[in-house]
Amino acid sequence: MQLAATAGYKINLIYVGVKDVGMSVARVNQRVSLGGHNVPVDDIFRRYERSVTNLPKAMAVADRVWVFDNSYNRRRLLFRTEQDKTKFISNDLPDWFKKVAGTEIEQARMKKKKLSR
Repeated sequence: MQLAATAGYKINLIYVGVKDVGMSVARVNQRVSLGGHNVPVDDIFRRYERSVTNLPKAMAVADRVWVFDNSYNRRRLLFRTEQDKTKFISNDLPDWFKKVAGTEIEQARMKKKKLSR
């Protein structure tokens, strides 16, 4: 992402997360039971951890960011920025997102408050 941004490309990040890795494992198992492809459990754990670890770094590089929570029946928009301006922050952020991007969220809230004065 950083190389693309440095080369002048606009970066759009759409991140869809779930509350924990157990939910990811359960969804893969459900998909397999319906005839879909399997992913080894070790890979799910590794990818989940890598994904949430990289999210704050990716958010910092991207020109536009949308973060969704897909833990329940409907996806829910949690956070949206464009050109370093916060457009939306949910008032009810799930713990997984606060834990992963809490610092970025607080900085965005502070910026938004300053702009609204």
